[in-house]
Amino acid sequence: MDHLKPDTGYLLSLKAEVRLLIRTIAGDPDKSLSTIAIDWQEASGPIRLDYAAIVQLISQIPPATEPELLTLIGKLQIIRDELTTAVKPATGLSIAYTALVAGDQRRTGTQSAYGLAQEAFAGLEGPAQRHRVSIKLLSILAILLAFFASWEATKASLGKSLLQTLEPLRTQQAAITAEKLKLEMRIDNAVAPPGTTPDPLARAALHLPLCDRHMLFADATMPSTKPDLRPHATAEIRDVCERDRLLALNFRLAQDELRRFNESWPDLVGGLFKPVSRWAGHVVALVDIGLEQVLPASRFTEPPACPSCNDPIRSEDIEFRIAPIIQVIVSYILPFTLGIVGSLLFVVLDHYTRMRANQLVPRDLALSHLRVILGIVVAVCISLLITGAVGPAVPVQGLPSGSAAPSSLVGSLTLSASLIAFLAGFGAEAVFSLLQTLVQRVFAAPK
Repeated sequence: MDHLKPDTGYLLSLKAEVRLLIRTIAGDPDKSLSTIAIDWQEASGPIRLDYAAIVQLISQIPPATEPELLTLIGKLQIIRDELTTAVKPATGLSIAYTALVAGDQRRTGTQSAYGLAQEAFAGLEGPAQRHRVSIKLLSILAILLAFFASWEATKASLGKSLLQTLEPLRTQQAAITAEKLKLEMRIDNAVAPPGTTPDPLARAALHLPLCDRHMLFADATMPSTKPDLRPHATAEIRDVCERDRLLALNFRLAQDELRRFNESWPDLVGGLFKPVSRWAGHVVALVDIGLEQVLPASRFTEPPACPSCNDPIRSEDIEFRIAPIIQVIVSYILPFTLGIVGSLLFVVLDHYTRMRANQLVPRDLALSHLRVILGIVVAVCISLLITGAVGPAVPVQGLPSGSAAPSSLVGSLTLSASLIAFLAGFGAEAVFSLLQTLVQRVFAAPK
């Protein structure tokens, strides 16, 4: 079309745009081409351009004389404007750009909306292809981030459930500890009343926990006059020590599950998580092998052995290491990720809606990128402002002063911040509008 005269090239583009508008009206079940009637004033008098006359005009060969060419262009411009009114809120530009983005091409020798769009708006094919690729990439990114959020949410939910199993155990531990202390005080006062000197075995027993004193008296040499010092001498002591033994066993089982969770939580979940985790491990191993061949070997030296890793206290208190990790996932990683997913979902949904209505225009590509940036900013703000740290320690009856129940470890592990971040990312405009209204009200100038 570049070798044609400007007026002739514009005429061909105008014809392609009119034909594109006619195709759009013909494809809409709520519209009809038979209702098209355009009044045109000529020197010979007024005439009416209906669908048949329009088809005849767009089928004409470009006139040789300039006045006839300009007259035909004027008719087609009026026809274009009337047809645009019929397809509102779409326009010829948006219909053509949507066709180029959708890429609905036909085989050679047949006409398509894609070909008409190329003729009507030359130069839009490049931006339309970039728009198509960008939307595909954003869609793939949204799917990957949604899977990542599901992965992390599963990990956080499993860890929270395992931590919650320790809450009733800690409560039972507090009650049994208090009960054992009372029994020990009562027995010790009975063994060594004021002004008396207990025998050596009884004096040694005073320094042992209640349920460990049977080791000292295993040979049953204790005089029968002091039955309270015999191991599990009463039903009350046997009951307390047996409950204490079962509680220790339950603690060991719960902490073993937490250690398994810390080592490889997908194995606990099962299903698809286990093979996906192993596949991801193989991929990471291959990446490490590739990096070892490129980067210096010093970057891959094994870290020094941890001297406290086998510490029994550190091993038993594994919940105090897992709870902060889950807190970070729930309070920051999930809100941030779901905020981005919400922003990407809005962009993809907006693209889908505009494509169905033939309302895509070239500026939508830049606007979609800016919209994603706004969603990310909102997600970061939500993850930093809405979430809170782990709640304060809650004293429990039976524990020493200053001790806290483990419920404070999981009390604030909720998904409310993730939901708010997702909604804020999806409706970033509403969030910024709300903030603007709030700022205007707070910092309004006095009248």
